[in-house]
Amino acid sequence: MKLIAEITEVVPAPPQPEVSLTPKSGVTYTDGINGLSDDELDEIAETISAASATVTNATEELYCDYGDTHRHISIGDQISYTMDGNSYPFRIMGFNHYDKSDGSGKAGILMQMVDCFNTTQKMTSRATSNAGWHNSDLRTWMNGTMLGYLPSAAQSTIKQVNISTAQDVSTATLSTTVDKLFVPAEVEVFGSATRAEGGTAEGTWYAWYKANNTAANRVKKVNGSANTWWERSPDTWRSHPVRYAAFCSVLDPDKAARSGTDDGMLSVDSTNGVAPCFCI
Repeated sequence: MKLIAEITEVVPAPPQPEVSLTPKSGVTYTDGINGLSDDELDEIAETISAASATVTNATEELYCDYGDTHRHISIGDQISYTMDGNSYPFRIMGFNHYDKSDGSGKAGILMQMVDCFNTTQKMTSRATSNAGWHNSDLRTWMNGTMLGYLPSAAQSTIKQVNISTAQDVSTATLSTTVDKLFVPAEVEVFGSATRAEGGTAEGTWYAWYKANNTAANRVKKVNGSANTWWERSPDTWRSHPVRYAAFCSVLDPDKAARSGTDDGMLSVDSTNGVAPCFCI
């Protein structure tokens, strides 16, 4: 009788990704996120999310190790996405900034388009409506048409996050929306709120804007030319007998502006630049 021994090869599990605020000794790190696949970037973001006790929304740089790959990742690092036939660079604005809407913790990486999408958009066509970001035409367009412009692989990595914004121009009461694409609040761009109805309760200063707090670093272009771009904060302006739907925006080159309908200011149903944010 022959005895046949069956040998089962035990394959070791791949090393788990790690993230730290300091580099490992003897390791050579590649700077930035350029060249990473969507899956790799998603894995890094999930690792950052799991390290929320160490990596906060004030963190400016970190080190990620997974297998033979070692990345030094900082706010300001860029990666490009093709949208509607055009390539747009996005930069890292911060880490672990927003809560994921599924309750699984923070979304690891916050991104924003470096400039604006080539097509300007209205915030809403309802110029005398008190509707805020939650009911805006821009939010609907961004989370429908604009999201669809991104490659499907990139779309699958974008997390739904909880976004806080004042309900409208008449109340500071916050409304929470669940969004994949959005524009920042006034406080998230400037670190303070001089016009936003919801004030500083709408968010926290993005780490990149805090570290690069100059007018020049808030300028964004549409098709190569500096352009006013939308924030999602309803504006406190209501001097007119009819409370117009007014939202904050970032003017060329600097300051949050009321979008009203008198004094030559921009109407809410005018078209402005859109610099989308999303989280991975």
